[in-house]
Amino acid sequence: MGVKKEDSEAVLMADEDISDRAPILEALIEKWKFFIKSKKIMLEKYIKNSTSIVESFEKMTKYLGTDSYESLPFILEKMETQMSSIEMFISKLNNEQDILEDEKKAYEEKIRVLKVFYNSKLFK
Repeated sequence: MGVKKEDSEAVLMADEDISDRAPILEALIEKWKFFIKSKKIMLEKYIKNSTSIVESFEKMTKYLGTDSYESLPFILEKMETQMSSIEMFISKLNNEQDILEDEKKAYEEKIRVLKVFYNSKLFK
């Protein structure tokens, strides 16, 4: 009889262990479900962004007329240098335009003074 009592107690203890573990396992399962869902969302965003980047590079290579991504930095550097040169040229043109406008105003003032002087001499 002593053996059966120990066996029945072992079964009861095993049942208690399982029943005690069920809430913990459910909590762990819910935790892993949340973790997997969040990782899935992150992965979907990563795939979307990487697809967007690939499409952007493809458009750039098509627009710039090159076949490889490796040549993009050199082409873009050359474009930046050209843009800098164009900006400097435009700046010089604007400065020259300002100088010419100032000269024009000065000549207009001289013409006005001469007209006043000429008109005052004619009427005297």
